[in-house]
Amino acid sequence: MLTLMTLALAAPPPLPDTPPTPTTEARSVETLRSFAPALDRGDLAVVLQPEGAFLQVDDPLRFRSNQARLVRRDQRQIDDIVALLEQHPDTPVALIGHADRRTIASGPYDDNTELSLARALRVRELLIEQGIDEDRIHPVAASAADPVAVGAPAARDLNRRVEVRLLPAIDPDALELR
Repeated sequence: MLTLMTLALAAPPPLPDTPPTPTTEARSVETLRSFAPALDRGDLAVVLQPEGAFLQVDDPLRFRSNQARLVRRDQRQIDDIVALLEQHPDTPVALIGHADRRTIASGPYDDNTELSLARALRVRELLIEQGIDEDRIHPVAASAADPVAVGAPAARDLNRRVEVRLLPAIDPDALELR
């Protein structure tokens, strides 16, 4: 099953303003085909951004309020991410840290940007501990700029997350060719 999500996050480097070429489209189709089993299982989703389409781990890692500690150290989820990255050793990954919109009143972090980066760095550390090359991992702080939910405390819980996004972007036209 292919899940399609739309996000408005200006995180990983934007693509050049050049139209797709047959070569980039072919690479995109090849990339989609290589990740087809993970897409079919629902482990990955396609995320559309202004700079292109990205493959993203469908279930973000969750964190406690005001902390860079996972809600639960879900080793199975980390193991699944590691297994996926090991199957595609040339694929870089962006770890996009998020925070809820509450102002930080106390604790080790000065603001939500620092907290969201600390969350991304924690996941990076866990992946490196599992043998993923640190040069492949690019932590990004999104702060509270891209909430998936607003309002009640349960909604805020959803915003305290790290998304695992595979790079580079793929040509959105390749989605039809898969």
